Amino acid sequence: MKSISKSRHQHLKASMEELEKILQESCTADSSSAYINLVQGKEQLELLFKEYDMLLEQIAKIVQDYSNLSVHVKGELLGKHLKNMQKLMPPEDPMYKHLRLAVHFLYSA
Repeated sequence: MKSISKSRHQHLKASMEELEKILQESCTADSSSAYINLVQGKEQLELLFKEYDMLLEQIAKIVQDYSNLSVHVKGELLGKHLKNMQKLMPPEDPMYKHLRLAVHFLYSA
C-alpha cells in the first residue's frame, strides 16, 4: 500500500488553483469546460485527501489503544498469573513445560 504525500497533494492543489485563475480569465468555450472539470477534480481530490487524513487519525488512535491494552494484558493479566503459577507449579508437573513456553512467548512478544 502506498501513502498519499501531503506535500504532493499541496503542490497539485496549488497548481490546479493557478490553472483555475488562468481559465477564469479566458472566455472561450474550451476554457469554460476545462474550468468546470478542473474545479470538480480539485473538489474530489480535496474530499479524498480529507477522508484519507481522517482515516489515518483513526488508525493512529487504534494503534495507541492496542498498544495500551497489550501493555496492560501483558503486565497485569498474563505476567502476574504466569509468574505466580510458575512459583507454585513443581517442575516435574507435566504442564510445567507448557507454562515455561507461555512465559517465553509472553516476554519475547
